[in-house]
Amino acid sequence: MIKSNWLAIFVLARVTELLLACDRSAPVIEELVRSVRTIKVGEAGPLAGRSFPGQARAYNEADLSFA
Repeated sequence: MIKSNWLAIFVLARVTELLLACDRSAPVIEELVRSVRTIKVGEAGPLAGRSFPGQARAYNEADLSFA
């Protein structure tokens, strides 16, 4: 008899915990908006028509092969 009372109390406590846990809403997480420093680039002006001959090459090269 005493054992069944403890079992009933245990089951009742667990059911109560489950019902109380369902009542909580999910926590609201606010996103942090970070500011970014920017500058506005103006027109190139006198440098717009200039061109420079030359080649751009990589300092290090890697020969890759995928078979």
